[in-house]
Amino acid sequence: MGGRLTLTRGAAGWRITEGVLNLRQAETPEKALRLLARAILDRDLRGLAALAPTEESSLTSEDVRAVFGDAALAKALTTLATRLDSQQYRLSWSGSSDVRASSGESVVVLRLQDARWRVVDLEPASVYSLATD
Repeated sequence: MGGRLTLTRGAAGWRITEGVLNLRQAETPEKALRLLARAILDRDLRGLAALAPTEESSLTSEDVRAVFGDAALAKALTTLATRLDSQQYRLSWSGSSDVRASSGESVVVLRLQDARWRVVDLEPASVYSLATD
């Protein structure tokens, strides 16, 4: 299995900017939605963390367990991921930097940060929030 890998040297050192190991970088909103769907369906912590906003990218396995341990939230996320994976959504620009992906009653809000599209919100909050006691 061959392929090309591109490394770029920046102030922080070398980083992969293109190639097989760069698959988790979302260069477009559509790719971010595909990656989100796969990360949810696979319960992939690294995939979810790669899509989190820069300031929130330190998700822990406990965070993921809490989310998927809540039956209603896990079901809603799985339903959303299935719809996203089969490209059942509509994109629209919101403001100058956000993209909203509407799928059924759900909305995924994406924002370009550090040259990557990140998931900054899932709406409605009444569906995509952990139940509190």
